[in-house]
Parts: sequence; C-alpha cells; structure tokens
Amino acid sequence: MTKSSTSNAHGNLLKKVPERYQEAACKWVATMQNGSQPYGRAISFDCIRLYLNAMNKIWHLLEADYSDLYEATVQAIEAHKPEQFSSRKHCKEAAISLAKFLIRQEFRDSNNILERLRSIKIKRHKDIRRPTFREKELNLLLEANQRLKTNQASKNLNEILLKFAFYTGLRVSEICNLNFGDVFLDEGRILVVNGKGGKNRWVAINKALKEDLRNYIENVRGENDE
Repeated sequence: MTKSSTSNAHGNLLKKVPERYQEAACKWVATMQNGSQPYGRAISFDCIRLYLNAMNKIWHLLEADYSDLYEATVQAIEAHKPEQFSSRKHCKEAAISLAKFLIRQEFRDSNNILERLRSIKIKRHKDIRRPTFREKELNLLLEANQRLKTNQASKNLNEILLKFAFYTGLRVSEICNLNFGDVFLDEGRILVVNGKGGKNRWVAINKALKEDLRNYIENVRGENDE
C-alpha cells in the first residue's frame, strides 16, 4: 500500500472522530506513523486502523479535557459482548496509546489515567463454543459446486481446494501462497512457508486428501491444461 493510499484510508477513519478531537487525533496518528516518541518505531497501518476503530466509541463518551478517558474506555469495553475479546482488548490498547501521546503533549495526568488504563483486566470469555465445520458441510459444498454453471475444469479445481482447506485447516492466505514444491505427497506432509507469525511449519496430509491430490496432480490437472 502506498503512502498516499495509507493516508487516505486513515483519513476516512479520522472523519468519524468528533470535531473537537480532530486535531489531537490527526497528530496522534501522525506520531504513530512516523515512529516519534513515545513509540520509538512506526506503528503498522493495520494496528493504527484497529486503534482508530476501537476509539470510535470512546471519542463520543469523552469529555473535552480527556479527564475521563479511563471511564470512557471502561464503558466502551463493557459495550462489547463478553466473547468479543479482541475488540475489548483493542479498546484498552488504543486508549493506552492515546494516553501516552497526550502525556507527551504535556497533558496533566493528575488522575493517573495511564496507570489505571493499564490495570484494566480483559478476560477471555470461557464459554466460547466455536462452530465446527464437519464433513457433512463439506459434502454439501461439494454438491453445490457440481451444480455451478461453469466448466468441469473449474469444478475440479474448486473441489480440490475445498477438500484441501477442510483437511489441512490452513488459512486462505497460506493456501494461496503454496507452491507445488511445498507439497510432499510421498512424505504425506506440506511445508507452509511464512505462515502465522511469519514462521514455517509442517502440516500432515491425511490418506484421503493424499489420494485426491495425487489424482488431481497426475490426472485431472493434466486434462484441464489440455
């Protein structure tokens, strides 16, 4: 993403900030972008975007002098559902970032707002029941794929991609970044390069997927190329 497009994207988010906080918000974002103190390094575009989105609720709960930043942050956190751990965490992190910036701008933290923000405990919701994608749902997708009004080559590719994603559990970005050289069929494993956290890892291929992949690579893919 270019510098101008990044600025435009932040500009769209900054438009949501109440007018009385516009100047401070713009300076805060600029400080994060260029790595000025108190950060010491440039903050990533995605992180700034998360902070601005998290602050959207807090801005509208604040008093003009920021003296109730802690109370507004707590209210914003509590407005999220218990299972929205990341959103609640981003509210706290964004408020701490803003408080650091304000203190550097000679804001008098007479109420120890920064320390109080740091003391906020964001607990994970223990009763999260994540929906499980089962083989029954995979079969429904495969059946739907066969009903698509497209050529057989596209259907074959869709089918192997659906099975690959289901049986390996790889992220979409990881699948898109795979090369044929990363798939070791004889060894029954896949090398994921630069996956989550920028790390490499091995992922096992089960027997069913192994045979489907071998058939696609050796037979179906060759037919499609013709």
